[in-house]
Amino acid sequence: MRWSRCLVWSVCLAVGTLGSCGGGNGGNGGGGGGSGASMAVPRAGLSMAQLEAFERGREVFTRDFKPSEGLGPLYNATSCRSCHSTPDPGGSAPRYRNFFLTAIGPAGSQFAIPGLPSVVVPNFGSGVHAIANFSLEGGRFRIPTEFFGAPVATAQRNALATFGVGLFETVSDATILSNADPDDADNDGISGRFNLDNGTMGRFGVK
Repeated sequence: MRWSRCLVWSVCLAVGTLGSCGGGNGGNGGGGGGSGASMAVPRAGLSMAQLEAFERGREVFTRDFKPSEGLGPLYNATSCRSCHSTPDPGGSAPRYRNFFLTAIGPAGSQFAIPGLPSVVVPNFGSGVHAIANFSLEGGRFRIPTEFFGAPVATAQRNALATFGVGLFETVSDATILSNADPDDADNDGISGRFNLDNGTMGRFGVK
């Protein structure tokens, strides 16, 4: 599902789940502590405009899209909630939906960290090239440790919960820049780095 579509409800969830991040302040949206409250509900005290935005976001998030509506050309599912569903719509995914990410070669532009491989990012403007055939008959498919002489790194991924991530949108670029501390100059053990993607502040998706 397109990340931009998933982001719509994520932003709306910001005000809807702020109470769940407050640690027992009586907010309407705590998923923990055995309260049984749903994380996928708006918090109390929202304005009419905020409630309407929340409902519009929920409609988009739970809708099953079709290619004629802009789905694809590559996608994991036809709706955001297909993966972001646990314990409520907007959450993470059941373990059976985990997938493996493979990376080959030297550090690339997406993850320019010395010693770490680049990540294979789908190119939505070109087709898929078949480089090998395999069959699952007679056993489990094994991921090779090398590919054309280059080491292969693998990592297991699970859909991230989107509860409250819209709160990031309320933080200004200036605030993020002012708190940057890439070399941990204040010795608090945290190296804060901001990411600029095409000149804009990166808050969501690949960092």
